[in-house]
Amino acid sequence: MAGKQQRGQETSDKVLKAALKLFSQHELSIERLSEASAVSVGSIYHHFGNLNGVSAALYQKSMADLLESIIAAVKSESSARDKVLAQSRAYMEWTREKKAAARFIHASAYAPYMQQYGDEIRKAKEPILRELMGFFEGHIRAGEMIPLPLPLYEILLIGPLAELARRWLSGGSGLDLDQAADHLPERIWRSVAPREG
Repeated sequence: MAGKQQRGQETSDKVLKAALKLFSQHELSIERLSEASAVSVGSIYHHFGNLNGVSAALYQKSMADLLESIIAAVKSESSARDKVLAQSRAYMEWTREKKAAARFIHASAYAPYMQQYGDEIRKAKEPILRELMGFFEGHIRAGEMIPLPLPLYEILLIGPLAELARRWLSGGSGLDLDQAADHLPERIWRSVAPREG
């Protein structure tokens, strides 16, 4: 059984790797995906259901990779401020290094697969996001960060970075990631830091 599962995972990985490349070339279709991945059309349907299923799985994989790289950066820091700065810089660095995956994530907001597989995507994202927020919970309880519901924290910590990434990936914004890294993390920290006085 383990061998069969491993082969299934390898097949899925091949399909998703090819899907990201084809998305970047604006050529994503089941037929092209079958050619590029050397996986039969029938096998793609078996593993993913349809092209929307492939896209939803690619979104989940890309988002998990982004969040896990942020977690890796945050877990090595001890203060609330350093954790916020680390998560901001990790998001920008991941966007720079994994441009195609970042572009796919940011192009997905209103895509049909987000509607069709929305619940599944949210369920897959939730535990990773919860793990990330777990690194901040002690600081929030200690009053080192303002108390807010998780969705608002997501907006303050990730929202500005997502908007920066979208504009930078579009190419015409004139934004520079290095310059943004000099200014934006500190501003994000100030949005969640406790008020003085």
